[in-house]
Amino acid sequence: MLFDRGQQPRKPDSAADTTPDPKPEPAPEPIQPGGGEEQEAVPDGREIAAENEFFILRAIHRLGHATSWQISYMSGLNRRSVQRVIKRLSQQNMLASAKLPNGEPVYLLRQAGADELSLHWQRKVKRTNDDYGFIRSRLWKHRKLANDAAAALSQNFQVYTEREIQTGRNPARRREILPGKVPDLLYLDHLESGNGWVWVEIERAYKKRSNYKHLIKTAEMIAMPREGARPMLGRKPILYFALLAEDLDEAKRHVRRFMRQYNVKKDEPLQEHLGRYLESVYVIYWSDGAVNPRNIVWFFRDHC
Repeated sequence: MLFDRGQQPRKPDSAADTTPDPKPEPAPEPIQPGGGEEQEAVPDGREIAAENEFFILRAIHRLGHATSWQISYMSGLNRRSVQRVIKRLSQQNMLASAKLPNGEPVYLLRQAGADELSLHWQRKVKRTNDDYGFIRSRLWKHRKLANDAAAALSQNFQVYTEREIQTGRNPARRREILPGKVPDLLYLDHLESGNGWVWVEIERAYKKRSNYKHLIKTAEMIAMPREGARPMLGRKPILYFALLAEDLDEAKRHVRRFMRQYNVKKDEPLQEHLGRYLESVYVIYWSDGAVNPRNIVWFFRDHC
């Protein structure tokens, strides 16, 4: 699987982002030539503009704060359209702007933008101020990587962002998906044997030994469950555990440490039960502007 930043973003469904596993919309009836009263009216520019504004407000609401690239992928609009709509929404006091420590501009919802979403969804949308804290804190790179990955993965998968998970806007309707465990990202993978969730943990810094044991316990709960049945999220199982690294070198470092937990050496054969478990663990990393998911066993054999 490869997700190139340069590809044209797809147009997302207009369904609310909190609905798990939405049913596909029926194909529209073709419009018959010759006009007449039954022919569907072509939407005017105001309707298209309002729809584009909704797509962008929804994308920022899902991510918390977002760059124009992330908004483009999450909204399905090209970069030029995104920039025009952002300018219009900013003039209407629906969006605020800020800069990450690396100088990259990001956009956030103002209360007027949250109120506009409330009108669309017929439910109260609250604007929170914690994203300003994220931007100024040492966690800004963690959220930036989470949002980059969510935007790229959204082109092919149903994704729940870090912000959505932290605020309980996910199929579990709570922050902790498993007891005491909160993923950084979730996405739904479509397999021949059925659909299942991928639990993603972002690894940017070197964890303490106690924290790393907690990470390993989460991986084992998902990929090597004691009861034999994978944990469920909604009506679908959580099938895979994935580490998300910033680049190839960081991915190598985390995979080496992960494999050391089980005393795995590069040229030695794996025990059968350990091999089955590690086949359900992946590493995802950025390389040449693309997201690369790789099975952790093959990654270890090839790169470490």
